[in-house]
Amino acid sequence: MTSIYRPILKIAWQILWRAKYLWFFGLFAVLVSNSGELNLIINNFSIVSEQGPFLRNLKLLYSQGVFNNPITNLKELVANFNLSAIILLILFMALFLFLIWLAVVAQAGLVSGAYREYRKQPSGFVSAFKTGRQNFWSVLALNVIGKIVIYGALLIVGLPLVLLYLKQPSETGQLLFVLLSFIILIPLAVIVSFLIKYAIIFVVLKKEKVGQALKSGWRLFIKNWVVTVEMAIILFLISILTGIVMILVTVILAIPLSLLVYIFYILQVEGLLMLAVILALLLLVLLIFWLGTLLSTYQMTCWVLLFDRLTESQVFSKISRLVAGWTSRKKVTSNQ
Repeated sequence: MTSIYRPILKIAWQILWRAKYLWFFGLFAVLVSNSGELNLIINNFSIVSEQGPFLRNLKLLYSQGVFNNPITNLKELVANFNLSAIILLILFMALFLFLIWLAVVAQAGLVSGAYREYRKQPSGFVSAFKTGRQNFWSVLALNVIGKIVIYGALLIVGLPLVLLYLKQPSETGQLLFVLLSFIILIPLAVIVSFLIKYAIIFVVLKKEKVGQALKSGWRLFIKNWVVTVEMAIILFLISILTGIVMILVTVILAIPLSLLVYIFYILQVEGLLMLAVILALLLLVLLIFWLGTLLSTYQMTCWVLLFDRLTESQVFSKISRLVAGWTSRKKVTSNQ
């Protein structure tokens, strides 16, 4: 039983720097994909921890009669719109839809490009983008299904408790809602994230339909859930390391930039001072985006390579390999 993670991490690193066109896809794919399942746990934990204030604000709106006449409130909202507001809203919606389209295309293109690079097949920005466009609706459907399952389950369980809390507010009802949110949202979100990730790869690489891809993704996850969780832990640790590097680089860059800003301040050159501040902030923002793009591209490449290993051969988790090694050493010792 050989190691699977080290080769995957090494090859993914090589692909990351060899196929730099994948960075474009990684930049936008992060808008619809999760940066990491353990990061997802932390994000959802933060969401759950904010349910208490959310319920109190919801109760305040309810007591003010905001929900009594929703149709009337909607009519008043529409009536307050002027032509400029409507045009601005249309432009905003158009931009939002374009970004969603681009993010979904990038997600599928990243999967295709990473796999082709791994298999040494002809690849490039154009072919990856084309594959992304071809799989847009299927990948979008899978992302939407994932969100519906997570928040639908939370709504089904939590809605009766929310209504009860609005009618008869109590700390017990609030605590029960927060507890159920924690129990349901976090484990379900992680499992659904794994399922949707595998299903998307099945759609892009195996040309499966959405329904079949969900079934295939579920079977693959159930069969290899330990390996999947181990990979998620490894990528989470890499995310932490990337965050530390990002902080160190920011601190290192901040020293000369702060010195430059201070010199302009001493010289009382207001125009150059403002320009220096803007450039410094812009540089830091670009650096953060660049590192985030690299991380997103690297993580998805790792998942594609793991998917290939799981579907092509039998894979043993690190835990099973450690147990097997410990058992074999114990047998050797007992035989001696």
